[in-house]
Formats: sequence, structure tokens, C-alpha cells
Amino acid sequence: MKSKIIVFHLLNNFTGSPMILRNVLELMVRNDYEVELYTSSGEGFLSGISGINYNKNFYFRSKNKFFTFFTFFLSQFSLFWVILFKIPKSNSVIYVNTILPFSAILAAKLSRIPVIAHVHEDKVHPRILNSFLFFITNKFSNYLILVSNYLCKNHIHTNSKIKVVYNSVSSDFFAYPKPIKSKQEATFTVLMLASLRSYKGLPAFLEISKLLPNINFNLVLSDATQEVNKYFLGECIPSNMNIFSLQKNVHNFYNEADLVINLSDKDSWVETFGMTILEAMHYRLPVIVPILGGITELVEDGKNGFLLDSKEINSIADKINCLATDQILWEKMSNRSFELTDFFSIGNFEKGIKNVIEEAFKSSVRN
Repeated sequence: MKSKIIVFHLLNNFTGSPMILRNVLELMVRNDYEVELYTSSGEGFLSGISGINYNKNFYFRSKNKFFTFFTFFLSQFSLFWVILFKIPKSNSVIYVNTILPFSAILAAKLSRIPVIAHVHEDKVHPRILNSFLFFITNKFSNYLILVSNYLCKNHIHTNSKIKVVYNSVSSDFFAYPKPIKSKQEATFTVLMLASLRSYKGLPAFLEISKLLPNINFNLVLSDATQEVNKYFLGECIPSNMNIFSLQKNVHNFYNEADLVINLSDKDSWVETFGMTILEAMHYRLPVIVPILGGITELVEDGKNGFLLDSKEINSIADKINCLATDQILWEKMSNRSFELTDFFSIGNFEKGIKNVIEEAFKSSVRN
């Protein structure tokens, strides 16, 4: 009988945590595990993975916060009973992606099934929910996979075994050739990929584009066109700034870019890793990132990019202009950026994940 892994992720969409989970699921299938996935029915990175069994978890994110709150707890109730009554107690492991499916952790603890929690977040809102979720995750998980050393600060008081496993780019990145840019295009292009939230640095991106009219700015958002149009309604968008709604394929944007930036406001949102920055490095691109968070672990300041506070609009604009006008500096940073991807390789990622899963199954046998 195959060893069974039951995986829980609340919202299937085109953001970072489901992208990473897809890599994990594909690894599980290749290693001949029987995989059950409980997630939402919407389209996202978790859709269409061959070799796994799909199950709905009843979670739905709505503009109505009360409805979202209701479906959140409905899904938790459902997951709790699934584990208690449907999951075999022997030769099984529970894999929880993000700290949100807390009921799966509790039910697994009651059933004495080993729990692996893959933690991507630094905090969630509201604060009372944040404290509750981190308490459950730290207290009742057997193993914690953290995406950066920065996240360790949230897990000082934990009963779990901690393993830091840095993310890797999604598998489809290896199907595309890695461009070697010998020279910049006539128009220098700055790219930012983000969700439609002000704390992700959207106002700062707009202001910087106005300061540098001779540079092209592309903003790719992980939201639908209607929501994007609503957000920017009434804003004066300069002619050198292009805004794109949800994209299933972002390779052309990276291929056209000369620089990728992340402008998250460190006082409102701390990046725990920064997948778009790693993707940029894979495309041999220099980067600019905030001065705090796990995202700083990808950047050697002055070597493959710059660490800058997103509130320092003029300083960021100066660095962008410097890279746009100094070809030698740009090429040095481009080369160093790609060199650093070896440390965040898919091989290192899969080795780390596989080691934790194997150890969890050994503990399952002991139980």
C-alpha cells in the first residue's frame, strides 16, 4: 500500500504559496506517494496536476467579508471531520500549506497523524486570528518548513522541528530558455509584479514612474481587470507606465525587463521570501527590494541589486536611473543575480522537502 499524504491549502489562485505547493505536489507524485489535495475550486497554480486526487474544501473569498469569514470556518469544520473520520491513521502524513487550515492541524494531532506545516507568512489579519493561528501551528505541528530564516522569529516557542527550505522557481521556468542580455534595449524597462494592495507599493511605483519619464514601467497585478480598473480609477497614469491585470504566463514580461523591483511597505507588509525577485534572478535581472524581511536573503546589496526603503522614492529613482545609464554596472549585477540562483535551486528545494516528508513518515511508523 502506498504511503498517503493529505494536503490542505485554502485558496487556489495565482499567488506565491500555491505556486510553491505545486512544486511540492509534483515532487510527491514523482516519489510515488498517494496524494489527496483539499483546496478551493477556483482556477490557480494548483489546477490540473496529474497524479493527485482533488477534493473541495468549501472556502471562497468574496468582496463580502462576512461571507468570506463564514466560508473560512465552514471549510475548517469540514477539514476537521475529514481527518477524524476519512483519513487512515497509519502510513499517512498531513501536509498543511500556510497556517490558515488550522483545524487540519488540530484534527491530525487528535488522530496522532504527523503534521507538516509549510509556513509562508509573517502575519495575518486580524491580530487576534494571527495569534491564534501561530499558536496552533507552533503547538501542534510536528514539523515546520519555513521559507526563510527571517520567519524563525515567529517560532521561538514551538514544539515542532524546524527546517528552513528556500523556495525555488516553478517547474515551468525550466521550459524557457534563460536569456543572456548582452546589451539593454533602447528603452530601459522596470517591472513589478504584485497583488492589488497599496502596501505592496503601488502608490510608490506610480510616483517613481512619474519621476523617470524616459524609462518604461510595467506593473503586472494578480487581480482581475475589473478590480484593477476600479483601483486606479481617477489616478493620472503617465504614458510610460503600463498596467496589466492577472496573467497566467509572465515569462514575456521578465524577458522584456531590465530590472525588477519590490516596493512593499515594511511598516505594513514584510515580504517573507519574494518569489518575483527569485524569478527575476533566474532571468539574469538586477533587483531592488525592501530593507527588511526574508526577501533580503536573496539580495547582496550592491552586488545583484539594492536594499532600499520603499518610502525613499528619490533614492530608488536614482538607483534605477544609475542602472539604466551604467551598462557595466548593469552587466555585473545581471551576472551576479544569475549566479545566486544556484543557492535557490530546485534541487536544494526538493531535497529539503523530501527529507522532512521522509522523517514524518518514519515518525508515523513509530506512532
